[in-house]
Amino acid sequence: MNLSKEYFDKALKELPTKADLKNFATKSDLKKFATKDDLKKLATKDDLKNLVTKDELNDRFEHQTRLLMAYSDQQTENLAVMVAAGFEDIKERLDVRERVTKLEKEVKKIKETAHV
Repeated sequence: MNLSKEYFDKALKELPTKADLKNFATKSDLKKFATKDDLKKLATKDDLKNLVTKDELNDRFEHQTRLLMAYSDQQTENLAVMVAAGFEDIKERLDVRERVTKLEKEVKKIKETAHV
């Protein structure tokens, strides 16, 4: 096979120039890519299936809110009953009208007996 100057010129013209190669990645560019080990650390589709969706999270939040509001209402009602019972107890303890009436009658009897 005879290698001629024309053959070499034609072959050289088909090779890329330095300017053509500037758009290609360099060795240092390739070092910036993730490795197989790096990719193994990322979540898979199966991992993502176990995550809670936004709608599920909103539903859970609304459910918890309803439970807390019901609990709050019940505790408020319980507190109101306790306060009312406490006031009734205090009113009974402080209501001395009956006792005063009884003592007034006794004093009246003593006065009548003593003729005062």
